Amino acid sequence: MFFKQKKFNQIPDKLFSTASVCSLDLINFLKPKNDKLIVFEIIVYIVSRIDLAMVRNQLQDPLRTELLKSIWLKVNADYSDLAEDIEIHEAINDRMYQYGEIYRSSAGTDILKRLHAVLLQLIYHAGKNKCLFIWRKGHNTFILAGLTEKIALQNLLSELEIKKIIPFEADCNKIFREMSTKRE
Repeated sequence: MFFKQKKFNQIPDKLFSTASVCSLDLINFLKPKNDKLIVFEIIVYIVSRIDLAMVRNQLQDPLRTELLKSIWLKVNADYSDLAEDIEIHEAINDRMYQYGEIYRSSAGTDILKRLHAVLLQLIYHAGKNKCLFIWRKGHNTFILAGLTEKIALQNLLSELEIKKIIPFEADCNKIFREMSTKRE
């Protein structure tokens, strides 16, 4: 059990590392006013994915709470300087709600398509802002200089999904399954 718990406890560090790596290419592409906003958006997106994985793997609520608390405390400590017009927890709740709505109302490949549509908007607006903001689907849709930029950003996000996010999610799923199995 100790080994399983140790791997479980390493998830937050691996999450932040994965988000940082994913953000580098996005930052280079968007040249944002504040790089940390891009990292914040990727962290929240990945957390929504692993939170769903914890629910699907029926991870015990105390473990799920422990993991999420650990992550959100670090996010609050590292990214609270981004909060000006809204509180950081409001931005997190806003994003988690939007992703949750997609998980609850979509199926199959439509889920990833809809998740990316929201994430692309959030990343684009993060590149244009200096502090956290609330964005709702249908408001302030993104306007890039051209269709090629939009396609390039979509392709970059898809590549990051395949090479970084999905493998991290698969590793988490394995840990959650191990933590969920009952000892006989």
